[in-house]
Amino acid sequence: MKAHLLFLLSIFLWPCHVLPALTNAIDPERLAYNLRTTVEAYEKVGRKNPKWDADSKGCLTAFARIRSTTNGAIGEFRNELRTILPRLAEATCDDPMIRYLYLRYVFTDAHSAGENAAAMGELATTIQKSDYPDIRKFYATTWAGRLLQEAKASRAPIDMLLEKAARRTEKVRADYVGFSIPDLFVVGYGLDFAERYRNLPFIAVLKNPDAAQLELPTASV
Repeated sequence: MKAHLLFLLSIFLWPCHVLPALTNAIDPERLAYNLRTTVEAYEKVGRKNPKWDADSKGCLTAFARIRSTTNGAIGEFRNELRTILPRLAEATCDDPMIRYLYLRYVFTDAHSAGENAAAMGELATTIQKSDYPDIRKFYATTWAGRLLQEAKASRAPIDMLLEKAARRTEKVRADYVGFSIPDLFVVGYGLDFAERYRNLPFIAVLKNPDAAQLELPTASV
């Protein structure tokens, strides 16, 4: 019994080590590089305007710190971006780097995969034409490609048994097409005319819908 109590006492008296709180460890060399290719680049080639310059530099500084952290603790800087970026959007800031950050940290949270891919694709083209450093153009293009792949993966495939291109009013690209047909009225295989012919085990052409004159195929499709 005494041995049991001594064992429990030893557990309670075991030295406790308090873990330090996770802080934003930043690599100074990486931070200098990221500030040079964001904040300093904005000062040289950005679309500056007194009504958004301060917020723009604040956003770019927060982003540079995110890119320079060594322990993944980016919450503080990400929250700063998500606070400032909507103000810049409301101010109609059209700087390519600011738009890029807005798409990454604000826009994508509230839009579909297809909308995100389209917006980032357009932005990547814009930033490629700017004078921002090549590394920023590279990442914008990389994100555009990533979002495009996500959009493709999330889109349900479009399958067509029959494709009647002549009657198409919208540009649609099907993933799978059974047969391409001319502009004819067809029935069978689930296609009906006035609730008739739907259960035909083949597809046939209705030559004269007014008279419901059916032209049977020489061979089943």
